[in-house]
Amino acid sequence: MTMEEDRQHLAEDDFRRERIWLAPSAFALSNGCDPPISDRVSEEVWDHLIHLPDDVAIRTTNWIGSKVGLAHEVSMQWLFACPFDPEGAPYAPEPAFLAAEEFEALEFAALHGYYRQALGCLRNALETMTHAAAMAATSRMDDFAAWRRGEREPRFYESRKTILESQIGMQIEGNLESGSLFGGLDADGWLAILYKRLCAYAHSQAGFNNAHFWESNGPVYRPQAYDLVIDELRETVAVSYVLLRICWPAFKLPTDLSTLLGEPALNDWPRNAQRALVAAFAESSFTGLGGAP
Repeated sequence: MTMEEDRQHLAEDDFRRERIWLAPSAFALSNGCDPPISDRVSEEVWDHLIHLPDDVAIRTTNWIGSKVGLAHEVSMQWLFACPFDPEGAPYAPEPAFLAAEEFEALEFAALHGYYRQALGCLRNALETMTHAAAMAATSRMDDFAAWRRGEREPRFYESRKTILESQIGMQIEGNLESGSLFGGLDADGWLAILYKRLCAYAHSQAGFNNAHFWESNGPVYRPQAYDLVIDELRETVAVSYVLLRICWPAFKLPTDLSTLLGEPALNDWPRNAQRALVAAFAESSFTGLGGAP
């Protein structure tokens, strides 16, 4: 357990000091009162599970709180762009909200220093949106329904290839000024390259895991790792907007994408994203990297 002399208590006026337990009435599905507390965890187990992640969360919000806000803004912009029940877009709502859950889980995990686990959420989101877009692009509602019932397990390569060869996929590829979004058989497109990298996090490959990020046992506060999480989140959300457009033809981009596409970035992906969004939406009414494209 953590020794008392190793603990620094937050100031009394720090809103992060208080831990609360929400009343049942705070939840939409609540149908009564909580039962009496009957099996509380031991202090030793609680200390082991909570104190290091709490330390990372406090350090992260002490010194890079604006970056926490940036990640939250990108995640919430996607959530509020999600369709609730759009007419003529049956492929969009559930996959889009599943992706939103992954983006919010990323926020929480990264805040507490579990950077690899946070990044692993992105592969789930990208896979879900790619499969949905492939079935939407080819009007395969029976396959979509079977997939959502757990009776079908599509493969990422097959879904990416389906989009590439579909009418909407070829249209988007044809609108690109340069490069490829969905990629050919050599998997040289942006979507395939991003997916391969996200798989490395999901599989904890060398250089893509917490041992590499922390350089210690952990969780441990590492601002560079948090920067990586933000950029991978932003790139995945940018691609997912294109996939959502395929699922939902009437979808309109948020009008201000400056947070999503702005610097700093790990590489030149914001410019690739800008070109892909213009190609997919055939418009330039959004504010992005360096202003309107």
